[in-house]
Amino acid sequence: MVSIIGGDDSVRLLPFLRPDLIRAHPKALLGFSDTTVTLTQFVRAGVMAYHGPALLTDLAENGGMHPYVVQGVRRALIDPPAPFDLAPAPGWTQGSPDWSDEAAQEVPRTFDAGDSWVWLQGDAPAQGHLLGGCIEVLDMLNGTPGWLAPVLWRGAVLALETSEDVPPPRQVGYWLRNLAAQGILGGLVGLLLARPRRYTPEMVADLYTWVRRVLREAGRPDLPVVANVDFGHTSPQLTLPLGALARLDPGAGRVTVFP
Repeated sequence: MVSIIGGDDSVRLLPFLRPDLIRAHPKALLGFSDTTVTLTQFVRAGVMAYHGPALLTDLAENGGMHPYVVQGVRRALIDPPAPFDLAPAPGWTQGSPDWSDEAAQEVPRTFDAGDSWVWLQGDAPAQGHLLGGCIEVLDMLNGTPGWLAPVLWRGAVLALETSEDVPPPRQVGYWLRNLAAQGILGGLVGLLLARPRRYTPEMVADLYTWVRRVLREAGRPDLPVVANVDFGHTSPQLTLPLGALARLDPGAGRVTVFP
């Protein structure tokens, strides 16, 4: 199953998403952004879910799918299970086609030169199961029956992305403080932060300051954190198998996934 596009109201599906049925009839689900709601229910059911490209954002790319997207989907979903390293995209864009303008859809997107990921803190390697999604959508889930049980957060590598709504860095900090107050940050083994869409360099610097501040407040200045990672609301994006193990090695600058 592949998400067509995101939105802002998948939380309304919660009464109809039954973990027992998902567990009894497992499927491969691929998507991001608002699909975080459904991805999280798959995780609750013990079924691996795939945080990655949607149909209209990367899979229906004019001129063909980006090789980086193809590689990510193949390694996570199609190839025989084997460990693989995540790596920065060779180029990226935050532009998207105007789907209401047929002529505009015929113009291929242009990609800026790729840049490196940023290791914000942490020295020791760590390994845990992948969880996460869009932080705004996780906030919509917070406190509902669809929220993950504490045991599922413990020992996790949390992957967080922000949407095209461009939440201010301080708001991201407030959401992280909520996770700290629940004891979630204290139990993590790693944190992946997606490249934020439509952030200025000043906003990016402010975001990193907020992340470090909240982790310090939560007593986690040791937590390995890698930022500017290619998943979420910029293209091309990785496919992250939620529920799979991920290993963060700050010294080597490596993130390895064990599907």
